[in-house]
Amino acid sequence: MCLDKEFATWGEALANKKKPVVKDVGIGYMLQGDEGVSNIDPYATSATDKNQWVKSGPHIMVVVPNAAQLAAFPTDPKNGGPWVMWKGTPYAHLMVPVQ
Repeated sequence: MCLDKEFATWGEALANKKKPVVKDVGIGYMLQGDEGVSNIDPYATSATDKNQWVKSGPHIMVVVPNAAQLAAFPTDPKNGGPWVMWKGTPYAHLMVPVQ
């Protein structure tokens, strides 16, 4: 995983269960993808029937200062394009597949 300074600050807030203060657009990428994570619960540690577990391939992640800027994007990771992960939480961010 590679993160710019803004995204790293966001990630630190997530790791410490604190509300992130996003002052500018932040970018991160995972060219190896991930091992799986809940699409709706930032703190889920394993798949359940209700937490929309998703394993993502290579992707770019984008955080913005105002989560309302993400409102036009869907939350479905199977839509074939970008989607919002963790919508409705302080950790909402855009996932952009690169495959």
